[in-house]
Formats: sequence, C-alpha cells, structure tokens
Amino acid sequence: MAVYMALANLPPHLRTSIDNLQLVLLCRESDVNYFGQDKIFQCLLDDLMYLECNGTSVNDRSYEVRLICLLGDNLGSHWVGEFNTSFSIHKYVCRYCIVQRTCDNSALCKTANIRTPDMYNNDVNCLSDTVSSFHGVVRASVFNNLKHYHVYLPGLPPCLGHDLFEGVV
Repeated sequence: MAVYMALANLPPHLRTSIDNLQLVLLCRESDVNYFGQDKIFQCLLDDLMYLECNGTSVNDRSYEVRLICLLGDNLGSHWVGEFNTSFSIHKYVCRYCIVQRTCDNSALCKTANIRTPDMYNNDVNCLSDTVSSFHGVVRASVFNNLKHYHVYLPGLPPCLGHDLFEGVV
C-alpha cells in the first residue's frame, strides 16, 4: 500500500505532474492486514494533526494545512472509509448514498438518500458486538479524527479512471 500526497493549492497543470506527488507512507499489504489501519496510519495522522494545528512555513510565510480528500479506487476508498468492501454479498454497496442492492439490481437505478457526516456518525454509533455493519459502515474511519476532514466532506471522491474507463465508457 502506498500513500502519496499532492499540494492542492498548486496551479492545476502542476498539481497533476508526477514530480509533485510525494510518497508519505509505504507498507506491505500483509502488514496492513495484520496490524490494521489504526497502527499503520497513526504516524501519518499524528503529522496531519500537528499540521492542522500549527500549519507550516515556507520562506517566512505561514500556511494552514488541511487534508482535503483521499483518492483511490472503489475498493481502496471503501476500505479507508470503513465501509463494506465486498460489493457482491452486502446489501449496501455505495459510499455516497444508502441505496440497497436487491437480487435483481433494480434498486441501483433508483434515487436514495445521500449520506452526510451526521448519518455516517449515527451509523457508527449503531454498531455493536452483534451488528458488524450498519448501512454499509463497519467502523469509524481513523481519518475522521482530524478536525477539518470527514470521509463525506468530500473526503472520498470517485475515481474517474476506474468508474468511467473500466466498463462504463
């Protein structure tokens, strides 16, 4: 698993340049599975919390620092956001709304309630020893511990490369 960062306040033509992507975390998938998100992301979260509180300085100019979003494919975004990651067996398969997949898949063509941070937090509060997921949420995302970030603000945007170019378009 690799985590990169890009500065969002760069001009768009520089933001997408590979030279402006910086590696901040690299970990074997087996270690991620063994230790879990809490341990793997702890140092990164500590750094992000520090930067949220103190910002950074460049050439004697201070800048506020915020995590805007986490990008990934659908499976990775569901994993980071702590949603169900099995799209074939779970009833709730969308991280944006509360649509329920039915056996004939007709529900996926219907409109459903859009998720909000409050709904996500309520779903987390509904989890217990007997309920392993509620509306597709399996636990609170560790990234929601940041002051200015939530997986719904717009925390986990869609990946156009996967959503459009792997079958839809």
